[in-house]
Amino acid sequence: MSEPSAVTAIALAFANARAEARALSGFPGTVPESFEAAYAVQKAAMGVHPANLRGWKVAMVRPDWRAAFPEERLIGPVYHVIDVPDGGTATMPSITGGYTAAEAEFVAVMAQDLPPREKPYEVAEVAAAISAIHVGAEIAGSPLVNLNDLGPGSIISDFGCNAGVVLGPEVVGWQSRPWESLTAKSTVNGAAVGEGTAAGVPGTPLAAVAFLANRLSRLGITLRAGDLVSTGMVTGIHKVAAGDRAVIDFGDCGQFTIDFATAKPVD
Repeated sequence: MSEPSAVTAIALAFANARAEARALSGFPGTVPESFEAAYAVQKAAMGVHPANLRGWKVAMVRPDWRAAFPEERLIGPVYHVIDVPDGGTATMPSITGGYTAAEAEFVAVMAQDLPPREKPYEVAEVAAAISAIHVGAEIAGSPLVNLNDLGPGSIISDFGCNAGVVLGPEVVGWQSRPWESLTAKSTVNGAAVGEGTAAGVPGTPLAAVAFLANRLSRLGITLRAGDLVSTGMVTGIHKVAAGDRAVIDFGDCGQFTIDFATAKPVD
């Protein structure tokens, strides 16, 4: 994994498969065995992505992988964002033969840049740099159906296993609301699949944003004003495919529907 050619080959394989809406039969090379190696692939993949970066996703590293990958979270870039009003519907792609999942999440919007620096960002400092919190959903997605089973090195390499973010209504007065009062319930094709609250995100969603700011700082990347941060699932990871419909109800903060359609190649 130390050779630039190997890094580039993996990055191009994932980037091209996504652009062509084409499933992969296996990981395209050797799965990175460290954060350093995996984020090198992610950086290379971002370098060939044609769209403008809209923000980032943050997800937990499974406990059984933390001996090899000793951080509690991982990150990935977000390029595809759909804004939906209360009661609205978003359509999101699913690569046939790949992996797709819907995850109810709370999404932060940054008000100011947090550039790389030596001193770690504290949660209170990061909270002051957020302009809004919205209800939303991360659409996890990859051309590789077993991407998650191969661990953080695999997930990070393929854009953090992100296919997009649904940005729902803003949470009014979020600074003064208890996190446990921000609830979510998810259904897929009419069947209840999970429920939870923002308090279920370890350390609260603000801890996820702080982790992101510090991980980006170590990578030499600025968390920019206007960036969206999808902070981690609150009702579970719900696998879906083209033709499925997910509805996420955030109680007094609104609800929205996500319809999944067969992903098409990028023109």
